[in-house]
Amino acid sequence: MIDFFLQKSLSRLEILKSNPDKTLLKTIHINVYRNHAFESMETMLNKFLAVSGLQASFSYSDYDDSFNFSGNLENADLNIVWIDFSHYKDSNIIVWFQERIRHLRQHTAKPILVYYIGLKDLKLEGAVTANSANIQQTLKESFYDYEKAEYSGTNLSAKALVKIAQELGLKYIPSFFKTPLKAVMVDLDNTLYKGILGEDGIDGVIPNQAFQCQLKTLKDEGVLLAFVSKNEYEDARKLFEQRKDFVLKWDDFASHHASWESKAVAIERITKQFNIGLDSVLFVDDNPGEIQCVNQGLPEVHTLLADEDLCYKFDLYPLLKRYQRTQEDILRQSDIQASQKRQLLRDALDTEAYFKDLKMSLSFYLDKKEHFERALQLMNKANQFIFSFKRYTTDDIKNDQHILTIQLKDRLSDSGIIGVMVASNMRNCLKIDELVISCRALGRQIETLMLNAGFQYLEKALKTTNDLLIDFVIGPRNRPAQTWLEAYTQQEITGNRLVRTKLRTIETNPFVQLQFL
Repeated sequence: MIDFFLQKSLSRLEILKSNPDKTLLKTIHINVYRNHAFESMETMLNKFLAVSGLQASFSYSDYDDSFNFSGNLENADLNIVWIDFSHYKDSNIIVWFQERIRHLRQHTAKPILVYYIGLKDLKLEGAVTANSANIQQTLKESFYDYEKAEYSGTNLSAKALVKIAQELGLKYIPSFFKTPLKAVMVDLDNTLYKGILGEDGIDGVIPNQAFQCQLKTLKDEGVLLAFVSKNEYEDARKLFEQRKDFVLKWDDFASHHASWESKAVAIERITKQFNIGLDSVLFVDDNPGEIQCVNQGLPEVHTLLADEDLCYKFDLYPLLKRYQRTQEDILRQSDIQASQKRQLLRDALDTEAYFKDLKMSLSFYLDKKEHFERALQLMNKANQFIFSFKRYTTDDIKNDQHILTIQLKDRLSDSGIIGVMVASNMRNCLKIDELVISCRALGRQIETLMLNAGFQYLEKALKTTNDLLIDFVIGPRNRPAQTWLEAYTQQEITGNRLVRTKLRTIETNPFVQLQFL
């Protein structure tokens, strides 16, 4: 169904007649502050939002060129400022408008999206900005409809409003409410370039520069790239070595897969290598048969057919948009590539030599405010190693709760904050309200050492006994956490419950440095 909504030429009537899947939609509320009409997009927006499992209700300000943000609008999940700058003649309008956004920011902690027309470029503190420049360039003279403006409430044409609704509903709004995709896996032949490497040769293929630029931008924003191609591996490697006109280089890809096996098998292998879920992957291929095979074998994977409108569709594809590149995004890139080297070491060395070579260090921080944003991010996206699925926000952390964050490094990379515990003293027992480990840190044979060291640190800091209470919920994916907890407590866990146990004495590893900060 998503292919329909990504089309370049859609009419309002076609959109309104469409029937996207409306099961399990999350309801969000949006406040719209505007100086021209927005309402005609509302129904279209909900059609597009349904693709990402969302439906929206809207509240509107009066038409207000002064943007006082007054009125009795509800507390919203998102604030959209919908502004036509052609209403103003003052050359200092941007300075004034920035002050207005600061004023709105003082009254809401929720995201602010400013969608504007009438200016080429606008950057604002405290808000995400988006504009209609690309749409205007595409539609040219049909972007505006001044004759209907008097009764439509906006200078924008019906065609322009359709395309803006498409952008807002697919690209922008979902990115505030849904976890972004973590990886894009692409075919090579007739996708990353025009031509077939095995037939046209290294010098005969023509790079798809626009698509490669889009992928490069995503990579720089923290998205993992991989290629999955039915080619000879050495031919693919030589292609990237010799073609200096390619925007993407060999090292831009965190994984390289060129063979003749099933692409579904390769994609599944790469997701395990990346330690991410299949539902966080977008696969792009020019062959409808390959797309169909992946859809059948791996239905969780998102797919996109590489056709003549690839760049247009890829730009709109939901959950690729990221508003800022975090430190964790940067660390993830290098950590994924380092994990391949760790696997080679694990295969080649015995356990002692493996730890001795890697020189791991674990640092434990208690209530370090600089780590809270990352801790909340990790608790809200972890699925494999998570105890209670609390999905905390800042307001959910109580005064008697403490946050322990765990940082992992080795000689190959800094993995960053990969573990979080939320703990409290409950009648002198150490109560673990939540515990998560990033999937990137799993499989390094340090889970028990790390978590038990964290328990002991909290026991001393919170002045509890060695009695341990752990809130545990069995979820659809957290079997790794359940298996670990059963081994640690030597209890079978058959349902959601508060697990009572004792802190264990775990032998430390002389080759893993522990720091308590």
